[in-house]
Amino acid sequence: MNKWRQYEALVTKYSVPQTVAGRRFNLVKPEAGLLKEQTPEARALDELGLQSICCRRMMLTHQDILDDVL
Repeated sequence: MNKWRQYEALVTKYSVPQTVAGRRFNLVKPEAGLLKEQTPEARALDELGLQSICCRRMMLTHQDILDDVL
């Protein structure tokens, strides 16, 4: 499994899924207290061992649009 799919799975695991207008997105759990705990994205990146800022940036800014194009 590639890192992107693992990252997606972990973020989903640590987030609260929501759907608006047919589009799925994840909300940070209310009890997370953003200043006290990491966001789901940060937890997933740490768990995958992605410590370099360039690797983290690529994962955080990636747009998974291949399914929309095909």
